[in-house]
Amino acid sequence: MSEIIPRSTENATEARANPKQGRNPRPQPPMRCNAPALPEPLDAEDLRTRAHEIGIHWWSIIDSILMTHRNHDRIYPEPLEPLPQWAVERLQDQGRHRSSEEEFSRTGRLLKEWLRLTSGEGSEHFFEIWTSNGARLSVRHESWVKAADVLIELKKEHPTAFIARVHKLSGPPRGQILQPELLDTLIGAVDHIGTGFADDEEEYTVQDETGRQVSVLATTLRQHPIYERLNTRGKESLDHYLNEDKPRKDAIRKAAAERDAGAAP
Repeated sequence: MSEIIPRSTENATEARANPKQGRNPRPQPPMRCNAPALPEPLDAEDLRTRAHEIGIHWWSIIDSILMTHRNHDRIYPEPLEPLPQWAVERLQDQGRHRSSEEEFSRTGRLLKEWLRLTSGEGSEHFFEIWTSNGARLSVRHESWVKAADVLIELKKEHPTAFIARVHKLSGPPRGQILQPELLDTLIGAVDHIGTGFADDEEEYTVQDETGRQVSVLATTLRQHPIYERLNTRGKESLDHYLNEDKPRKDAIRKAAAERDAGAAP
């Protein structure tokens, strides 16, 4: 006589009767539903970006309502009724509507910088020391503290010096005020990095090994001892301008002035 081995009932499904036939010859597995996908993980930068978007969104709405209120009588095609005073005061938040936006933006920038530093990516900015005339005295400081130590010494000769926070991708400044006295402060080799095409005489911008930049007239740069430390390309450009381009332009301007003087009644 053969042995009968009972089947395990573990994980078994209950057979349901077929309402049409009154029987069900085989079990029906339970219905399976697709589980919703888990949300993508958010990091601190995602939350900062979203908070910034929400803040700017609501600030813009409030600012738009206040602007409409201020110009309600000039709305086209038909003027609008002004807002109740209590609503205006509530929207202005006791005068904090403007200041809160500035504070929010400044805090957001600081938070973004902090998140970059904690992630190991490094800052997007350098700290530099400038004068009120637009001259760069010291550059490429990684922190405000390091720049502040240098500022103490530079203020002895440049009282208007201050610390500026500059993005690393910023190009050289344009339109610097000519300050030939700063040529004496340049360190090491000097590179010619730009030329300003002025009417009377072109302006040359040079940069030393530390990144400091000074703009001066071409003749001033040629007569200064720092000319000997200028890179070869810079010397060639300066010599070509002073020996050929400038005399030719001066002759053209002189001829034009004489012609205009002769044509005057």
